[in-house]
Amino acid sequence: MRVGIAHRDSRFRARIAEILTQEYEAQCEFSVADAPACERLTRHHLPDILLLDMGLPGGRISELTRSLVNETHCIVLLLDSAGSKDVSVIFECLGHGATDVARLPRDVQAADSTVWNDFRNRFGTLLRLTGHGVAAEGRWAAGMPVQTKEQAAPALVVLGSSTGGPRALATVLASFQSSTQAAIVIVQHLDAHFYPELADWLSVGCALPVIAVTEPMLLESGRVYLAARPEHLVMTQDFRLAFSHDWKDLICRPSIDVFFRSVAAVPGARGAGALLTGMGRDGAEGLLALRNAGFYTIAQDAATSVIYGMPKAAAELGAAKLVLPIEEIGAGLLRGISGVAR
Repeated sequence: MRVGIAHRDSRFRARIAEILTQEYEAQCEFSVADAPACERLTRHHLPDILLLDMGLPGGRISELTRSLVNETHCIVLLLDSAGSKDVSVIFECLGHGATDVARLPRDVQAADSTVWNDFRNRFGTLLRLTGHGVAAEGRWAAGMPVQTKEQAAPALVVLGSSTGGPRALATVLASFQSSTQAAIVIVQHLDAHFYPELADWLSVGCALPVIAVTEPMLLESGRVYLAARPEHLVMTQDFRLAFSHDWKDLICRPSIDVFFRSVAAVPGARGAGALLTGMGRDGAEGLLALRNAGFYTIAQDAATSVIYGMPKAAAELGAAKLVLPIEEIGAGLLRGISGVAR
């Protein structure tokens, strides 16, 4: 595993390099302090993973992320060591293809090594997702109880996304009007610290209220619900959103597969679902379960996906009724619920 480090502080670069070499046996290809050097050396060395400081001087981080992801196809893990005040920049970077955000300690010399655990956890997850870690991405674990009681419910639109997801979600949500008669539920892979800000960011371009779900709640039409805890979101037989600590072997928490399968297991649940851009295969089997349960299912196409991993897996499984570019998915979902929304 070859890694590039771009951070404005030499002390942080040294500590990160130490963690990578000692704990992960990763090869550090370069260590730089500004955006021009980062861009030049990333293009030259083509690292597997680029660790990119949100405060890196010398250029716009969102544009640097966009160009490097599109042209070098490296995985970008953002580093936030100061608690970014402008979270819109983080979502721009995630929309351009950054995979995740790792929070670094404020004090690089902190005696407590656990302050680096968020970085360790997120880097380790990337290794597993890319096949370099000790375990491959977990597949759906059997055991979701099948419900037997029919109950009326609002039409549902369920969305799953990962790398590149924020921008893709914003594009889809822009298609829904204030009169839309459906409950929309989103599972996006992200550091739980940023979920409330993501809900606010998505609400700017959405005609419906966007709610960060941190407690169990009943679904209502005309609202967008964003899973906002580092636990699996599930839907219960009485059409409430709840959280589960089960399926501990799955890398992604919340898992799209877990949520989609829980929806498919509820008699009376109906509507449409889409699996958007993202690394790995989380959500592919869940989308298939939704299609088998009668949902209208869509996968994002390769041309508009930042990472064509999850939707590709869904297409290969036959989980998607349609494969569409991101600009057409919102309209496709509305067609999918036109017969059940009321």
